[in-house]
Amino acid sequence: MSIAKIFLFFPVLIGSQLCLAQEMVFNESDQERLNALVAGQGANSYFENISEIGTSFLGSPYVAHTIEGFQDEPLVLNFSAFDCTTFVENSLSLYFLQYENLEVFTTEENHLKTYAQLLEDIRYRNRERAGYTSRLHYFTEWIQNNEKKGYVFDITQDLGGSTIEKILDFMSSHRSSYSALKDDQIFEEWVEIEKALNPMRYAVLELDDIKTAAIEEGDIIAFATNIDGLDVTHTGIAIEKNKKIHLLHASSSGSVVISKKPLYKFAQGINRCTGIIIVRPVLYDLF
Repeated sequence: MSIAKIFLFFPVLIGSQLCLAQEMVFNESDQERLNALVAGQGANSYFENISEIGTSFLGSPYVAHTIEGFQDEPLVLNFSAFDCTTFVENSLSLYFLQYENLEVFTTEENHLKTYAQLLEDIRYRNRERAGYTSRLHYFTEWIQNNEKKGYVFDITQDLGGSTIEKILDFMSSHRSSYSALKDDQIFEEWVEIEKALNPMRYAVLELDDIKTAAIEEGDIIAFATNIDGLDVTHTGIAIEKNKKIHLLHASSSGSVVISKKPLYKFAQGINRCTGIIIVRPVLYDLF
């Protein structure tokens, strides 16, 4: 299936954000998948949490760098394959789609443009897609920026986590690993963004405390690391299985899966993992 690169011109009001034009990259199967997901929800039926949405992607292949490799920074919508971050972003965007317009599930012409704006809001710093460096690459910044935008709450400290400080410079110190950073101007911009972020302060729940933490189904889980310059190495969504919390995630071993082991044991098996960050999507009472 060939990929389409189009410009969508539409006024969409999301909170205080008005989008007049948007460049998107997607293919027909992505459009069909979104239509099917939307059609599966009736006007009086709503997703209670993002794990319900995430399970609809079970079996979808893991593919790294699905939103990389473009000359500019178009908004890439891909329901056919995910990495761990795009899996979380798409699940979260679809969760909020139902609240932006309660008629969206019965108005087919609206859901693509509304969904596109939500995804852009969540993926980019301060809702503004302005090139590669505007994307929220470090997941701790992704959390903090989306907390400011009203999409999520970081509840790690509330669940017993301790705040740490860390210098985030993994991307600039591993420039050759990021094709976009080969461009000198983009690299210089990125170095300045890292300087503005540092030192990054965030809470981490230690590995030994995960088992007893009050983690709920639908919470977003990020795995903290002791790798120099890096904050998070993997993400996923908490899901209940056999009365225990497991992880629903896009696994680099192959596809979107539910972990065989409970979350606390899964985390212990991640190389150089120091604990987890727990983020709870904002919940709305529709009734």
